[in-house]
Amino acid sequence: MSLAKCSGSAYSSLSDTPHFFDRNMQSAYAIKSTLMPTRKSQRAPAKSRASLIIHLDRSAKRIPCLILDASKEGFRVRGICALRRGQLVELIADENTPGTERCRVVWVGKPGSKHEGEIGLESA
Repeated sequence: MSLAKCSGSAYSSLSDTPHFFDRNMQSAYAIKSTLMPTRKSQRAPAKSRASLIIHLDRSAKRIPCLILDASKEGFRVRGICALRRGQLVELIADENTPGTERCRVVWVGKPGSKHEGEIGLESA
């Protein structure tokens, strides 16, 4: 029974009472705010081709990738899996763009998760 259908005098279960609902929602918001950090800025969908330059010893390797979204602080990129947190890379966002964006890997999607094959880059 929903609260809208209640006559105000009788509730069909404990979960229909306003006090129970309010307490549980406050707990849910408290848990969400402590477990999920807030973003500094909003992400904008991009879906654009790019390349990452990865420096290995004395050589550089260029790997094609896809920018999924971007924010003021960085990018979410798909197509790269052999990177580690903290590693420095250079992102070439477009073939027509002359410069590169130096970035640090801040997270790597775990195998089997919905973010498998994705990495988070922070502008360095």
